[in-house]
Amino acid sequence: MKKIFFHNEAIIKRGHPVNFFFVVVKGNANILNSKGNSTLKVLKRGDVYGVLDTLKEKKWKSTVVSDNKSEILIISKDTLVKKIFS
Repeated sequence: MKKIFFHNEAIIKRGHPVNFFFVVVKGNANILNSKGNSTLKVLKRGDVYGVLDTLKEKKWKSTVVSDNKSEILIISKDTLVKKIFS
């Protein structure tokens, strides 16, 4: 499912359960440090985030926010597992 996120809107929040990963379709997303006050890495168009976390069923270690308006493709854990084992 594609979803639009606006400037500084959280795509994922640190400590929340991992049940999907995502692909940046348009715009950018910022991975924040544990305090949420600085950017560790910028995800750009085509970047994928959270695949391994999704398979390990962990909680998110970082918060990721949209930088301006971004379009994000969200792919559920169930979809990922079905694709791997089909």
